[in-house]
Amino acid sequence: MLQPLAFSDQPRAGSRILVGIKRLLLSAAGLLLLLLAGISLLSRAETPCYTRSFHFMLKYVNGPPPT
Repeated sequence: MLQPLAFSDQPRAGSRILVGIKRLLLSAAGLLLLLLAGISLLSRAETPCYTRSFHFMLKYVNGPPPT
């Protein structure tokens, strides 16, 4: 007859490797998102606020109108 396998409390080497790879990929993805967010915030800080808006802006071709 077959005897049932005894389950041990220690994880196998293969599952430890998979957990390590998963942790590494999650860390890399988190760092990438953090880097992209930082670049996005820095690029918006340099541009004037009117370039991000959808409202029309008057541009005078020959200088301001006479008052």
